[in-house]
Amino acid sequence: MGDNVEKITEAITRHIAQVKASRERIAPIPADIKVNPHLLDGLTQEQFVKAFDELQRFVINCYKNIERDPISWGYPAPYTKKSGNGGISIGPHETRLTCFLYAMSAAGRIENDTLTVDYKMFNNHFKRWAHTKPETMLPGLAKQGLIIENFGKKSTHFTVKYPENSHVLQAVRAHFTDRPCRRCYGTCNHMGSCYWGGAITPVTIFSYHFIEDPAEQKHDVEFLAFVSGMSKELQEIQYYLYSESKRYGYRFDPFKPVWSGGLLYEKRAVEWPRVGYIGDGWHGDDYRMFSFRCHVKLNKVFKTHPEKIIEFAKQRPDTLINPDHMCNQHCGKTLNNICHAHRVSYEIDGVTYHNCGGIRIHKPTLDDVKCIVELYVLENNLTPLF
Repeated sequence: MGDNVEKITEAITRHIAQVKASRERIAPIPADIKVNPHLLDGLTQEQFVKAFDELQRFVINCYKNIERDPISWGYPAPYTKKSGNGGISIGPHETRLTCFLYAMSAAGRIENDTLTVDYKMFNNHFKRWAHTKPETMLPGLAKQGLIIENFGKKSTHFTVKYPENSHVLQAVRAHFTDRPCRRCYGTCNHMGSCYWGGAITPVTIFSYHFIEDPAEQKHDVEFLAFVSGMSKELQEIQYYLYSESKRYGYRFDPFKPVWSGGLLYEKRAVEWPRVGYIGDGWHGDDYRMFSFRCHVKLNKVFKTHPEKIIEFAKQRPDTLINPDHMCNQHCGKTLNNICHAHRVSYEIDGVTYHNCGGIRIHKPTLDDVKCIVELYVLENNLTPLF
């Protein structure tokens, strides 16, 4: 029983951390944004922006309420498979709220300020993503002003209203509208089997960029959605990595963009340095869900350009000589538990260190990332295309 209580406590902590992260990365919609004209559905630009702004505040308020009282929203969820977790799903399911909104949007139609939803179709959409029963969400949604009636297994349809601003329901449908997918036949709303766990979709990130006019966007919409809620410093890093990756012929794949918390750029399956948020697990009593780090694979450069390595080590002395940042096995300086993949040994100031080749830099600055990119270019002998 004690172990189960501990697992439930850990599950709740994970959920709260992930929900908080989802809330904090919602960037407010700009008042002067140009909305995709195909999504207006009879609304003026001003009416739509006002409705989407209200929708963002609705989502944010739901997240805040989940953080305060996750159990009332159905967190943590029961887990029926034999997982050794005492019947509890300890993995974070922060998208449960957006899954609900997506499912009711995909299965509904709007008439006279009311969204009428096909219950069976809704349930099929929701179950693809959420490890819980949808009815656990109803009381929390009602407290935030969403009126849902006739919801239940015996119903063929249920209705949804939002009296505060009926246009919000149109904004919901616009945000989760079908988006072309070149990996599946037809459209899959970025929710098809072509994806893996790191997809950026309207469900995984709630962003106004998904309703913005594509003609106004100079970057991939998934990239914009990913970075819009970040700090100014982190945004600068992401834009730098995006532009430099293109300069060296790497490709951003919007269909599998996130790996180890950072945006993924590839060229012949070789990965560009990435920066992103990482859940590092437990550290004392604190669950480190919000830290961000740079990750890069280096090997040859330790021998070919040792002076560059020493220069960076002096710039960030907490990195190349800190075992905790060097590889997942934390073998580092002690040479204990040495991993066999990409093993690298190098010497700094007469001390030999070990690394698996996956360099991790916690909370890097733009200058740090520029140095890492320089090392990566030397490592792979890259020549810029322009």
